[in-house]
Amino acid sequence: MLPPEAIKEFKGLYKKRFDKKLSNENASRRTNNLVNLYKIVYTPLPETEESKARVDRAYDILFEEVAKKI
Repeated sequence: MLPPEAIKEFKGLYKKRFDKKLSNENASRRTNNLVNLYKIVYTPLPETEESKARVDRAYDILFEEVAKKI
């Protein structure tokens, strides 16, 4: 749960961007959903050999595609 100040700030930013007022309940839900999304997106993946191999392969594919265009 975020502090009331964070919810109030979100409500102000939302009003400024979308010109719509949010209820406290709606703003709280949206704010917490946004924070949870950022936590999911920015949490690093566990370092396993499989995950390292996937990243390495993704880079290989990317650089192969770039090299074809040069």
